[in-house]
Amino acid sequence: MRYWWVNQGDSYKEEAVAQILWAPILNKRGGRQSHWETMLEVRPEDVIFHFADNHMRAVSLVDTRAVPSGRPPDLSARWTNDGRLIRSAYRMLETPIPLSDFAEDDRKARPGGPFDKNGNVKQGYLYYVEPDLGGRFESMLVGRQFRDSADASPVRLTRAVKLPAEHSARHLLRKYLGVSLKAPGGISCVIRSVGESAVMATISGLALDVDVEIAVVQGALDQLAQSGQVSIGGQAFGDGSPLVAAVLLTLPGALVEGVPPAIRISAVAPSGRSAGDSSFDGDLSRIRSVYTRGEQRSLRRRMFGAPSSARCAICGEKFPVGLLVAAHIKRRAACTDLERRALDRIAMPACVFGCDALFELGYLAVADDGIIVRTQASFVTGILSDRLNDLSGKVCIAYSTASAPFFEWHLENVLIPAVD
Repeated sequence: MRYWWVNQGDSYKEEAVAQILWAPILNKRGGRQSHWETMLEVRPEDVIFHFADNHMRAVSLVDTRAVPSGRPPDLSARWTNDGRLIRSAYRMLETPIPLSDFAEDDRKARPGGPFDKNGNVKQGYLYYVEPDLGGRFESMLVGRQFRDSADASPVRLTRAVKLPAEHSARHLLRKYLGVSLKAPGGISCVIRSVGESAVMATISGLALDVDVEIAVVQGALDQLAQSGQVSIGGQAFGDGSPLVAAVLLTLPGALVEGVPPAIRISAVAPSGRSAGDSSFDGDLSRIRSVYTRGEQRSLRRRMFGAPSSARCAICGEKFPVGLLVAAHIKRRAACTDLERRALDRIAMPACVFGCDALFELGYLAVADDGIIVRTQASFVTGILSDRLNDLSGKVCIAYSTASAPFFEWHLENVLIPAVD
């Protein structure tokens, strides 16, 4: 999903009635205009802000890509009859928003967008709007009334977000068990355990341990899917608000925007660049201060020693040690200091050809007697399912009486359940 701004002027009423955008391909001199060529970049589910007579008068959700089209008979003559047409579902504002309501800072220094350097609206037709700016424009619409035609009852503009099955609350909580997640305001949340109905987490920024019902997290996900955004201001989800926000922010395209803050999904990279932009303007080198795992070198030395190759504990294949990692069986963040020092049983060699990731993400686990088992989640299909079937039933060579409790923890807390 991306944002666009269209200047329609006298054509607004005609295009709104037809629920379309239409622009010529060539101007009267036979040349192309960049603000018409942008029609080719619009995709279904994009959002368009409609501006006419110095007001934002509507917002629409795109239904189709641009297609070649002669000038619709209901539109006034414009340069040539050969053009492109986009179908978009208009929602007309009951009370249009004047240009003066848009923050001056948002209208300046936006090269390539709908405004010039002085904050005035350009004279062209269709312009791309950067995602942060589009999000603020969209937040201005919250609580306002719309109509989808001149004689319709007021409606609210909503956009459903399609969340795959693997983005259910229980799956996400299990996936990030023991991982430090970032919530707005620089707060860190670490999920310590995932039970039948609740999750226990430590909110480090507040030095607080909380129990959060899994149903609360699922409710936030459902609200995000239904309305396109979730308010996270104040105590929206009680003491567990930071955790809920941190989990939602793991979703692809999740952004925090608006006042009060809300999480919404955007298909545009948070940097504001389109997915096809391969350039980077930031600093290529940055100074970072981090904690390192003090035991990691000793762990690898004990696990691999002098030999140049070793076997992956999952698939059993032999690889150069450079292609093996010392994979923690029980997630390190969930271990006690005593457990982290148990170098003989806390980790196992796992290859970078998939076994390490499959185990870490809960697609595989190790059951009693060291037998490797796979998730039976319905969303795991195709080549991934075939690979899991190949590994399921093998014996994990790292399984022992000493390591069994760590494998049991992983089986109970990380393996993706069949039904979420």
